[in-house]
Amino acid sequence: MSPYELSELAPIAATLNKESNDVNRLIVSLNEELAALNLGISVWLPTPTQTDSDCTIGFTSFGEGEIEQFDDDEHRSYRYSSYKWQLAIRRKLYPVPTPNHAGKTVADLLEEQETERVEPVLKASRDLRIEALQEASTIINLLIETANAKIQAIQKAKQLVSELSAKRVGKG
Repeated sequence: MSPYELSELAPIAATLNKESNDVNRLIVSLNEELAALNLGISVWLPTPTQTDSDCTIGFTSFGEGEIEQFDDDEHRSYRYSSYKWQLAIRRKLYPVPTPNHAGKTVADLLEEQETERVEPVLKASRDLRIEALQEASTIINLLIETANAKIQAIQKAKQLVSELSAKRVGKG
């Protein structure tokens, strides 16, 4: 590569890095706005990403911070100190046979090993972060649809309980 070609690349790299930082800022802002709504709803796009066919984009909560240990009489468990709602990537994982797995079926391996991993979009590749921003309106629409469905289910349940209570009062 000649020095001329390299000198052309330097300003392009600077612009790309600036734009990538802007993408990160937009993701942080969107995460904060969505988390502030306190929906408590996870959604995932139904199709894999264009960037990586083993990944889907969504909005969910997962652990962050320190891992804390909890003991009771019979069990020891671990959990994160905090959970945070944010845009995320769900990645399929495939079982990896090792000598310890000799004679086991793929089904056995799937039971023993994780089959997916969820990670913040902010920790994903630049291409996945860009794609997540491009899909933000679809994710918001999924949140709207899911929230409306939950509202309808709650209203229906409340109506059923109200009707049952009215029948009990009428019999008493």
